[in-house]
Amino acid sequence: MRSPMLCLPDNHYRENLNKAWSRTLGYETSECLNHSMHDYLYAEDRELWLKFLTQVHANLELACWELRFHHKNTEIVWLELSARSKSQGEISGSLTNITERKQAQAALKTANQALETRIEQLRIEKQERKQAEATLQVTLQELSLCGVISRFAI
Repeated sequence: MRSPMLCLPDNHYRENLNKAWSRTLGYETSECLNHSMHDYLYAEDRELWLKFLTQVHANLELACWELRFHHKNTEIVWLELSARSKSQGEISGSLTNITERKQAQAALKTANQALETRIEQLRIEKQERKQAEATLQVTLQELSLCGVISRFAI
């Protein structure tokens, strides 16, 4: 469910948060006011956050990005940000918790990789089996010829 969670003035320090922010990231609203979003962003996503802000400020169209945040309990929470620039550089938008979707996508990717690995193993095993069967056929033919030759020799 998408719910408005933030209102950022031009300096990017939150001035207005609702209870959805607290439910999503575990911080009380009072703990977060006048703190930069950088304080809650996953370190590797801080550059993406700056690109997000650039896109939002560049036009009035809705910008949507997926970023990771730190929950108060130290877990990583994936949030989809949808925002637009309002008057005087203010940003208003919503954050949607997409952590379960990201976890499902990661699990699916892992399962797919395991399946692809198993398929490759089966392909190799099939090829090895064909080679062993061909070798067995040659050996059987050689044994058969030896039996035929030894009968004539007696």
